[in-house]
Amino acid sequence: MSKILIVVDYQTEFVTGKFGFFQAQKIEKNIADKISQYRNDSSTIAFTLDTHNDTNLFKFSSNAYSAKECVGKNHSWQLFGTVNRLCHEGDICFIKSTFGSWELFDFLREKGFDTIELVGVSADVCVLSNAVIAKTACPRSEIIVDRYCIASPDEKLFDSAVTIMKSMKITVI
Repeated sequence: MSKILIVVDYQTEFVTGKFGFFQAQKIEKNIADKISQYRNDSSTIAFTLDTHNDTNLFKFSSNAYSAKECVGKNHSWQLFGTVNRLCHEGDICFIKSTFGSWELFDFLREKGFDTIELVGVSADVCVLSNAVIAKTACPRSEIIVDRYCIASPDEKLFDSAVTIMKSMKITVI
C-alpha cells in the first residue's frame, strides 16, 4: 500500500513569524512525530512551501524541488523548527504561490497513492485547499487529515474546515 504525508506550509513565517499564531506552535511535536512515523514506514513525504514573489522572498516558478533545494533559504521561508530538521534530501518540496499546488495535483494523480495524509497550517486555507486537490486528483484514495496536526488562528474557521473536509469524505482523525 503506497502512502504519502504532505506537510502543508509549516514554515517559520506561519508559526512564529509575521503570520504566525500560537496554535501553529502547539502542533510542532505532533507533526514531527507524524513525519518520523512515515519515515519509519518508508513512505513518501512531501512539503509545500508558500512562496510569493511580491514579498521579496525567492523568485521561483511553481515546481517540485528536491528538499535539498528547499533548505537553507531565508529563515522566515524555511520549514519551522524540528520539522525543518526532519526534511531530508529525498523528500519533495512543492513551491507554490497560491493556497493550493497545481504541481501537487499532477504529482498525486500520476503516482496514485492509496493513502494521502495532510498536516500543517492553516487548516481553513492551505490545508483545506490541498486536501480538496488531493481528493480531486485521487478520488479513490483515502485522504486523511489529523486534527491534532493542523491549526488555524481562528477556532471557528478551524471547525468549519474540519466540517467541510468531513462532508467531502475526507477522513478527519
